[in-house]
Amino acid sequence: MGSKTKLKYTFQEYSRVDLLEMPPEALGGVLRERVHHMIEVPLYPILLKGKRKAIPNFGEQAQLVFDVWRERGLPEDTPDIEWVKRYLAVAGRIRSGEAPGVEESLPAPFSQDEMEVVRKLIWGRRSIRDWIDKPIPEDMLEEILEAGNAAPIGCNLGHLRFVVLTTPEEKSMIWSDISTKNAGAIIYGWQE
Repeated sequence: MGSKTKLKYTFQEYSRVDLLEMPPEALGGVLRERVHHMIEVPLYPILLKGKRKAIPNFGEQAQLVFDVWRERGLPEDTPDIEWVKRYLAVAGRIRSGEAPGVEESLPAPFSQDEMEVVRKLIWGRRSIRDWIDKPIPEDMLEEILEAGNAAPIGCNLGHLRFVVLTTPEEKSMIWSDISTKNAGAIIYGWQE
């Protein structure tokens, strides 16, 4: 991808130089978005139709972003990048006219016991507006943040950022109609 070549991304275009200079978090978002929209979304109709002839440009935008990712020496062993690499391999097979051979297996159905847990979580949830005066254990905050990071995010962009406020000074920076006196606050938002 030459420096004059542009990568079309929603309403913007990025040059190779733009991608090389982009913060890693933003580049990862662009990479996941391109894999999702340019490979994952069109892949299933291709599989259903059983097409076997080559589709020359299939997934090339995502491949170009991944090439920059790799050139920058960014990590390739995280779950999201492993997902990217699996879809890039499928796209490569489609470009060459090979059978795509998606190795993804369907998740196993929940057992009866697991469904009981799901029902309990859905029907037993409630909104708490007042808490005891007790610090939140650090490991509990870590688990909550880990769940938030694993939650589905539109287009797999992964641009959510979480800020945890636990001290009275930190919590005084926000306004809420819910008391935060004995609570921690997790603020999230999109990073551009």
